[in-house]
Amino acid sequence: MSKRRMNFASNSRERKLARRNPNQQEEEEAPIPAQDLLFEKKLTFSDATGSQLTITGAYRETLMAFLTDAETKKVEEIGGGLMVPTRVANVRYELELKRNSTTYFNKWGPVASANKFKVGNSVQGFGYRDGAGEFRLNLSVIRNPNQQQEEAPIPENPNQHLLFEKKLTATETANGRLLITGAHRATVLGFLTVEERQDAEKDGVGVKVPTRDGNGNGARYELELKRNKKLNNVYLMGWQEVARAITRIPYQFHFFHTPLI
Repeated sequence: MSKRRMNFASNSRERKLARRNPNQQEEEEAPIPAQDLLFEKKLTFSDATGSQLTITGAYRETLMAFLTDAETKKVEEIGGGLMVPTRVANVRYELELKRNSTTYFNKWGPVASANKFKVGNSVQGFGYRDGAGEFRLNLSVIRNPNQQQEEAPIPENPNQHLLFEKKLTATETANGRLLITGAHRATVLGFLTVEERQDAEKDGVGVKVPTRDGNGNGARYELELKRNKKLNNVYLMGWQEVARAITRIPYQFHFFHTPLI
């Protein structure tokens, strides 16, 4: 018996502007003075989804050499750190530069999330001094050539339906499965074909669900829809990888069906 495939995607793709965190400001600023390239890094999965940006190799020494003695002391102090006003285009953030066994920028998560960084993107960090001589950082992003196409908004489609909306608990953000309950459970089951429903209810089987994260970095996953008929539970397996990438809750999904090629 062949398995049918389904695609879930977030309806938040229709939001053209990323939501700003409380520490972000968007405003017109004076032109940036002469800048020095302090580092350039091709982002790994941890860089694109985590809360820190680690600076390694020769760039680590270039970055540290740019600091004053007082700034270096703050960076290397146990429990300390240097707050670095940072901007991407006209949006401002505040990172925290630290150094122990590694050199890294803390509070990186809001920057990566708001700018929808993806694995393989490159970030260049340009340092400069303001009128008071304070360290400032300007970030330039080099995106993957195909990223714009990958992040194209999902078109309106008569086959697209809201199957469920759920406010995630702390357990669900760390769990390996996402439980669908209440009226949404019936909605999900009602959307399945007879064959898909049979596969979802079989022991050791399930319906493979190609899934796109439209609220974060456009990543693609494959979940598995299962139903425990005895307990009347409907859930998506393989959820943990998706949960690690989610930065905003509640998280809402639309159904978008495409034929299996």
